[in-house]
Amino acid sequence: MSTNRNQKAYIRIDGSGRDVAGSLILRNKKPGNGKWREVLAYECCNTTTNTTTVNPLAVGTFYSGGIIASSTIIEGQVMVVDLNDLGLTLWSNNTVFTGATGTALKTGESNTNTIISSQGPGSYAAIVCRNSGIFDWDLPSKDELNEIFVNLTVINTGISNSGGTIIEAGTYCYWSSTEISSNAVWTQCALNDQVSDPKLDSGFLTRAVRWVNI
Repeated sequence: MSTNRNQKAYIRIDGSGRDVAGSLILRNKKPGNGKWREVLAYECCNTTTNTTTVNPLAVGTFYSGGIIASSTIIEGQVMVVDLNDLGLTLWSNNTVFTGATGTALKTGESNTNTIISSQGPGSYAAIVCRNSGIFDWDLPSKDELNEIFVNLTVINTGISNSGGTIIEAGTYCYWSSTEISSNAVWTQCALNDQVSDPKLDSGFLTRAVRWVNI
């Protein structure tokens, strides 16, 4: 990937002053949300592979009906998170094993399809994501949900600025679409706090994600 040697770029830094992997953006003005370190584009972007993709929009930006929730781009798409929760729900109708075991980024869609195919009609977490008005919203996979919590501060700022309701980490836990067994799935309550919980517990919130072209 070629870049102008004098073009500015910014890398987000965490609370310990370390670079956040995958957070590089090319722009001439420092982003308003979060802490950023200025670098010249060529210092970061010229690689020996053709796989590096730079997200032109910062995490926390309103885009395509949601808030950009990750700096990672996969197949030309970036993950956005819904502006609002979809309520407290069960994970499924029953404790049958559905096979929705994808954990990686961009596996929430296939997990959601698998869950709905197995469970059928109802008001459980995966199906309420699809019933939210745009049919390509999904229940996030384990890694997609964790990515939201990694970037939670800037995401919540973007949600507030866009008129949504913030993600209440620490107060509530959120469902992922990643199944562990016939009775358990991954949930997350805070950063570095992913736990296994029973599918039929109704005390967890649902927040949808979708991957959109960037």
